[in-house]
Amino acid sequence: MYRHRLELAERARLRASALDLAGYKHRVLWVRIDENGERCVRRRTQTLEVDAKPGMWDLIVEVPQRAAQEGQMLILITGNPRLR
Repeated sequence: MYRHRLELAERARLRASALDLAGYKHRVLWVRIDENGERCVRRRTQTLEVDAKPGMWDLIVEVPQRAAQEGQMLILITGNPRLR
């Protein structure tokens, strides 16, 4: 599993993609972290978008251990270009 923590100062529309160089499509999850714990708010295969409120978030990509160790993943996190 690959996990990346983000802290957002303001509301943002984000897009995240997990690209496996071997061609596999892995599940991507956005997890909200607050005083009540962790809660998955969106789960998709390979690419997802979320309207994220300010606060702490985790991007989780379910990848095989070998792919994570060998660096065969490309993770992209961007603002939603349709809103610009």
